Amino acid sequence: MAYAKAGWFVLPVRPGTKSPGSIVGTDWPSQSTRDPEQIAEWWSENPDYGIALHSGRSGAVVFDLDVDDLGCVPGALREALRQGRFQSTRRGICDRGHYVFAVPAGESYGNGAGAFALFGEVRGKNGVIIASPSPHVDADTKGGGYEWADCGTLPELPDALRECLRAAPEHEQPSLTPDDMKAFLDTYIRSDRLPAFAGLIKTFERDLSEHGSRHGAMVNVLAMGFRESVAGCYPVDDVHTTVRRLFNESFKNKELSAREGRTRPSRDEFVRAAQWAAAQALAADPDETLARLDRDVIAQQEREEWFWSARTELAQMLQFARARLIAPWALFGAVTARALGVVPPRVVLPALVGSHGSVNSFVALVGPSGAGKSVARSAARDFVSVKLPGALQLHVRNVGSGEGLVDQYATYDAKSKTFVGLRTRVMFTVDEVETLTAQGARSGSTLFPTLRLAWTGDSLGFANRDKAKAVPVEAHRYRLPMIVGVQPGKAQPLLDDADGGTPQRFLWMPTADPDAPDVEPAEPEPITVGPWPSPQRKSAFTVTESSAVTGEVALVTIPGTAKELIEIAIPECVRAEVLTQRRRVLRGDPDVNPLDGHALMTRLNVAVCLMVLNGRYDKVAMRTGSLPV
Repeated sequence: MAYAKAGWFVLPVRPGTKSPGSIVGTDWPSQSTRDPEQIAEWWSENPDYGIALHSGRSGAVVFDLDVDDLGCVPGALREALRQGRFQSTRRGICDRGHYVFAVPAGESYGNGAGAFALFGEVRGKNGVIIASPSPHVDADTKGGGYEWADCGTLPELPDALRECLRAAPEHEQPSLTPDDMKAFLDTYIRSDRLPAFAGLIKTFERDLSEHGSRHGAMVNVLAMGFRESVAGCYPVDDVHTTVRRLFNESFKNKELSAREGRTRPSRDEFVRAAQWAAAQALAADPDETLARLDRDVIAQQEREEWFWSARTELAQMLQFARARLIAPWALFGAVTARALGVVPPRVVLPALVGSHGSVNSFVALVGPSGAGKSVARSAARDFVSVKLPGALQLHVRNVGSGEGLVDQYATYDAKSKTFVGLRTRVMFTVDEVETLTAQGARSGSTLFPTLRLAWTGDSLGFANRDKAKAVPVEAHRYRLPMIVGVQPGKAQPLLDDADGGTPQRFLWMPTADPDAPDVEPAEPEPITVGPWPSPQRKSAFTVTESSAVTGEVALVTIPGTAKELIEIAIPECVRAEVLTQRRRVLRGDPDVNPLDGHALMTRLNVAVCLMVLNGRYDKVAMRTGSLPV
C-alpha cells in the first residue's frame, strides 16, 4: 500500500520467483495497479507474495548493477548512478543493486541498456524490479536481500545515463554465453577486406582522444569490428586480441586514469563487452555492413577526385599519368622527390621541435615486379623539368653505403689538404628495396643511420683518423630526395627498422590505378618548376645566380648558422598540430607514438611540394576545408 501511495504500480509475485506474471498471467503489464482494493485482494490471498514494482508504467527507470563495486564502472556512469535512489540486492556493504530514477516528462525508455549492458540491465518500459521486504530468491546461495538505502522523491535521470540509453540498439540482443563466444571467435576467419582493419585502430585512438572514455572507445570498436568480421572483412579473433590489448594499454595513461577516476578495468569488463558486441554483430545485416564500407570507399574516391581537380598542375599530372599508363599516385610520389630538389638546402621548415626541419624527402613506390615503379620515375622526369640557378643540376645516383652518400656531396683534396664540396643536390634512386635493405643489413653498415640523419637535414660524415674518410657534409648544406621501389613481399626488412624510425620517414605510394580508363587521354604539356628566387637579404654567404655553383657547392663542408637559414612559413593550425603531438610525447602519453611526428613532417614536405608545383616559394597556404597546400 505504501508503494502504491508513493506512485508505484505494483504486482504480486509468487514466492521463490521474480516473474511479474507468476500470479496475474501474461497480461501483467496491464494488470499492475495502484488501486488499494485490488492490492488488498491480492495479498489477502497470500501475505507471502513478493512485491514487483512496474518501473516504466510508474514513470521510473531502474539500472540493475550486477557488479559489487561501483569503482569498476567508468567515471561518468559511476557518478550518475550515485545520484539515484538505491536498493541493495545483497546483504552487507555492497554496491550491487537497483539505482532508480524518474524519467523526464515526454521521454520513454525500453529495457535496452546501451553502454550499461556491460555492467547490468535496465528496467524501463514493461520492466519490473522486486522490492523490499520481498524475500530474495538467492538469499541462501548468494546472500541476496532487498534493502533501500534511503527514501524520498526520485531524482531525474542524469544526462550521462540518458545518453547511454539513447545509444541502446533498438533490437538489443542478449550477450553470448562463454561457449557461444568461443564458437564465435572460431567461426569468422575470412579476410576479404583486410585493409579495413587499420580503420579499427584509428577509430579507437580517435574515440579515446576526443571523448576520453576507454570503456566507450572499447565498446564502439568491438561492435564495429565484430560486425565487419561477420561480414567477412577480417578475422574476428584479430579484433578480439587487438582491442583487448589497446584497452588494457590505455590504463597506462595516468592523465586519463585521473580524469576517469579509475586505474584498472573492472573485473571481466572486456569479456562482458565482447560477449555483448558479438551478440549484436550476429544480429546485424552483413550486406548493410558491407554497403557502409562501400560508402566509405566512395567517399575516398570523391576526396581523390577533389584533390586532382584542385589545381591546374595536379589535373595535368593526372592526365599525364593516364596518358603514359602510369599510376597517378606513383607519378605524384616521384614528382614530389624531383620538385623538392628545387628547394635550396638552406631553405627550411620552422624550428618547431628541436631545430629547423628539412624538406629532404623519401618516397616508396609500392607494387609487384613489373607494376611500373621505375617507369614512374622516368615519367616524372618527362613531366617535371627542374630548373636550377646557373649551372646547378639535380644529380641522380644509386644508393650504396652511408659513406657513399656522403661522398656524393664532398671529398678530400689531398693536394690542398682540404675538404671540397662537389654538389649540393642529389636524388638517390633504388630500383628494388632489397638492394637498400641488403646494404643496411651488412655488419657495421651506416646506411640506415645516415639516411635518418639526411631526412632531417642533419650533418653527415664519420670520425676517422684518415681524413680522406672523414669528409663532412654540414647541416642544411645539401638536398637529398630519394625514391625506392618496394615489392610488398620484400618490404619486411625496411619495416623491421620501425623502431629506428626509417619506414616512418617514407611517403608510400601505390603503383596500381584501379580507375585507369579504357582509352588513354591526350598527353598534356610538361611543366617546369624553379628556379627558386634568390634571397633578398645580404649576408656573408649570399650567392648570386651567376655564382650559384661555386657559392652553394663551396659551402657544403662549412658549418652554417641559424641566421643563414630561410624559413618557409606554415599555417598556425599546422604549427599547433605539430606542437600538440610533441607535448603528448613529452608527457609520456601512452596513446601517442613518438615516431608519428615523422608523419606530420612528411605531410609538410608534401605541402611544400604542392607549393612549388604551384609556382610559389614563400609559404604553405591553406585552402578552405582542405589539407595544407
